[in-house]
Amino acid sequence: MWISPRIKRLTLVYTSYILSVEEVLSMYATIQKWGNSQGLRIPKALLDAVGLKEHDRVELVQMDDGINIRRASATPHRTLEERLTAFYGKHIDQIGRIEAEELDWGKAEGSEAW
Repeated sequence: MWISPRIKRLTLVYTSYILSVEEVLSMYATIQKWGNSQGLRIPKALLDAVGLKEHDRVELVQMDDGINIRRASATPHRTLEERLTAFYGKHIDQIGRIEAEELDWGKAEGSEAW
């Protein structure tokens, strides 16, 4: 079978697009005065859709065109002892007590009570 030299190998390229369509809830709310601050009531349907509930901690991030509200990362509660250990690098029992020396400010002037 004879093939003309003008016919070149034809490679077909298929481009496929996967379009993911998610239902997005869009609602309006009004910023209201709550004490010395401003508050925003978020509808329950929206909270349920994103898995948030009352007393959940959220992070507020300033954006160019608004405010982004997202679930705050879970930070474990640390006791004072754990915080001091992390600060000093050793257990609180090994820190010891720091005694401050008393400074002599001189004799009383005026009506100070010594």
